[in-house]
Amino acid sequence: MNIILLTLCCIGLMTITLFELLQIFPKIAGGLINKNGLAANYALKTLLFNRFGATLFFPIVAYYVDSGAKPDDIAMLMLVGMILLCTATMILLVYYENIIGKYMRIINKNYAKESTQLILYEDLSFSKNNKFYFLVFGAGIFGHLGILAPILVASIIPEFRLTVSQFGFLFNSVFSVITIYYIDAKISRFCENEQEKLRSVGRLILRSRLSSMVFMCAILSGVAAIFWINYISNRKN
Repeated sequence: MNIILLTLCCIGLMTITLFELLQIFPKIAGGLINKNGLAANYALKTLLFNRFGATLFFPIVAYYVDSGAKPDDIAMLMLVGMILLCTATMILLVYYENIIGKYMRIINKNYAKESTQLILYEDLSFSKNNKFYFLVFGAGIFGHLGILAPILVASIIPEFRLTVSQFGFLFNSVFSVITIYYIDAKISRFCENEQEKLRSVGRLILRSRLSSMVFMCAILSGVAAIFWINYISNRKN
């Protein structure tokens, strides 16, 4: 495998989900300063960058599948991309307030830097919001499966790779329904009526999605390990 293509593929996989997460920030920033219309436009502009990741990841990984790459190699490729995504998401959590403040000043250029600290903040406890946490976690799992599962299965049964690739739409549809009807709806409701909860709900979403990424890393590691064990067993026989 070409190291440059592999690197671009991993960066592409990371970018697909990273910018889908980043678009939460302008929504929250706009809600905090009552600029929801402009915020929605900046959220769409941010989300547009995940198309860049898709144009890197899907053609390259499809090329490797068509070239006869082994499932464990594909799983390891995806695992590296997911580890990069976990790292990037942790960075978003560390610089969470800074990013929100930056978007506030982008959306409203007259908004003073020190003003970002004056907005009311209410922490949302996990015990009272665990259902929402696991809902976001489930959405993240379906989103990752929509990207990764069809490609991984296609590498196992390449003769049906075109058929298998269509099942990604099923996972993505579930992800979209949960995101639009529950997650985005909650953010929108807070933007209108409970602005003091916006910062906290954003953190909750990022932490939950990070948990789903770690879970997918464990699944991919297990898949790769199973194929390695089978490969070693077959060589001994």
